[in-house]
Amino acid sequence: MPRYEGILVTWNGHVNTSAAGALIENGSIELDIYHPSDSSRYLKENSEFTFSLVDDPALFFKAALTGVNKPGFQEISEEAMDRYFGFFYPKKASVIHLCKVKEIFEYKVEDKYGESVVSKIKGNVIKKFGDGEFIQRENPLVDALVYATRVSLVEGEQREKLKEKIYKCLETQEDETAKKILNYIEGY
Repeated sequence: MPRYEGILVTWNGHVNTSAAGALIENGSIELDIYHPSDSSRYLKENSEFTFSLVDDPALFFKAALTGVNKPGFQEISEEAMDRYFGFFYPKKASVIHLCKVKEIFEYKVEDKYGESVVSKIKGNVIKKFGDGEFIQRENPLVDALVYATRVSLVEGEQREKLKEKIYKCLETQEDETAKKILNYIEGY
């Protein structure tokens, strides 16, 4: 299955967004969501979600890092969201997957950056629309954002290794999103 980095949107009382990686093929989608996570909790309460691909690193930043450790915070404003038959997704999304959870289970993962609990989400893609351009891990900003989402979850040497990896990803980047990512990780 091809792997994509995108914006996961869940809802249960309010709209929650996060950055997530997904395997998508033949109407199936699989996501691994690191804990602690509003997204994981919401998917247990409401089985509908969207997974969107975007071409805007600033939008990816909002979804990935602005709501970390802020329960109930809406990362992307209502004005920047759209709806399709009850499914929420970012207006600026290039490709949108409307999905429904089939199965959720939790497991532990450990790598050189530390140990985490992860929810494995398996679902069906009910509808897909949009065919615009989108950014992925090849984009240094997306790569740095993926690593930055784990900075708050680890401590000590693992955190320092993650920060070094992020600095390396961003060494040639000088735009506003790169500065925001660096400001975020310097807070840890």
